[in-house]
Amino acid sequence: CPKCKIGHLDYDGLLNLACLECGFALGGCFT
Repeated sequence: CPKCKIGHLDYDGLLNLACLECGFALGGCFT
């Protein structure tokens, strides 16, 4: 994860990349 450096980004139910540790998320509309 680029925010907390601890967790890893994984796809949630909505196919957005999200970090399970800090809640950081990369949605399709973000660059």
